Amino acid sequence: MTEARQTINGITWSTTSAATRWTTDTGWRLDYTAIDDIDGWYLTGPGVDQRWMSIQFVESARQASHLIAGAA
Repeated sequence: MTEARQTINGITWSTTSAATRWTTDTGWRLDYTAIDDIDGWYLTGPGVDQRWMSIQFVESARQASHLIAGAA
């Protein structure tokens, strides 16, 4: 897959695997995986290690934008 990009709440996410991983240019990543038998999107980035977000990517990206903005 070629790279795809989308901006949600001011954060630009890019991917080459839309179903499983989105990243930002500032070191944040949303991965779709199962941890402790809970499927969903998990946010990893500066000071955040696998925080569960949501089953839906867009909702997760919206939630993540608040954490990313607060970390800047």
